[in-house]
Amino acid sequence: MKKLRPNLFKGHKYFDVHLLGVYKLLEPLSHIGETRSIESFLIRSFVNDENMQPKETFKYQANAVRGAFRDCVFIYLCNKLNICIPKKQFHMLFSGGSIDSDTKVDTKQHDMLRRFLPALSIIGTATGDSTMRGKLIPGNLYPLVRENQNILPDEFRSDNAPPFRKCTQMYRFNRTDDEKNDNLRKYMAEPDPGQKKIAANERLQIEGEAEPPKEERKKDEKAQQMLYFIEGLNAGTILIQHMYLRDVTELEIGAWVSGWTEFSKAPFLGGNNGKGFGLCAVEFRYQNAGDQEWLGTLLNIGPDGRLALSTEAKEAKDKYDKHLLDIYNKFLESADNKQRIAELISGVTADETA
Repeated sequence: MKKLRPNLFKGHKYFDVHLLGVYKLLEPLSHIGETRSIESFLIRSFVNDENMQPKETFKYQANAVRGAFRDCVFIYLCNKLNICIPKKQFHMLFSGGSIDSDTKVDTKQHDMLRRFLPALSIIGTATGDSTMRGKLIPGNLYPLVRENQNILPDEFRSDNAPPFRKCTQMYRFNRTDDEKNDNLRKYMAEPDPGQKKIAANERLQIEGEAEPPKEERKKDEKAQQMLYFIEGLNAGTILIQHMYLRDVTELEIGAWVSGWTEFSKAPFLGGNNGKGFGLCAVEFRYQNAGDQEWLGTLLNIGPDGRLALSTEAKEAKDKYDKHLLDIYNKFLESADNKQRIAELISGVTADETA
């Protein structure tokens, strides 16, 4: 069985991995870029064709993938360690942190953080007076439509690819006013008859306004009924994404796998998931960066929601899980565990993880 080829540096193994993500939409995808009145539209982008002519198309932004993946990888970590963390460290993990010029963090502390939290190493964060760059480099997701043929891998190009416009539609949504439903209205409490209501024009006169407004509307009389439209990319559409893991350790590959393990529990992309958007299946092929030959499928989340890991992915994840267990046993069994883990995540203590 072919495996990733490590690079050796100072006695340590590092890998450069190129991943090709193939996403299949099982439900429409919502990724809103513009809203006009009651209509919300997909993000638009331009891609040049082979004649360098710009064509309007759609892309699912890499930053959206990174943000969702960041949540997944740290949800997995917190669940494994069975911990809640202080607010500052919470934002450092889940939101990307912030620059604090009063706290000095040098490169040695960054190296300690990378060894202690491989997940943080691949995602990156801002800590102290500097930024720790992540090793995960995701690309945008592009659907297999006519306008994108010039940038797709050869095997996914087709002369019969449909135009982008034929792969979208507007989805209509209603929200009814349940106060007008005879079967539900009986559950709504009646106003307190002893409470005096002051009309809007009376209130304005009391407050000294010259004239009341021409149209009155009480606060509790706002319309509850709504009609709106959301543009979605059709179910069944396939999207392609290039992703790179640069100079990663086996533990960091395991951390990457853990994020997709968490994602598989609710494999949704984009927004409006509560309205039926975003369910997907995904497969990641992998190779040594720069090679021509794919080594196989590193992981797969099928249409049935089941996660399948390759032998190499499972071995990396098992080692990462053991690393998290070692952290728990070494740092989280004492009474001051919360403060200890917070200090370690912040990189403000001496390196005791070696």
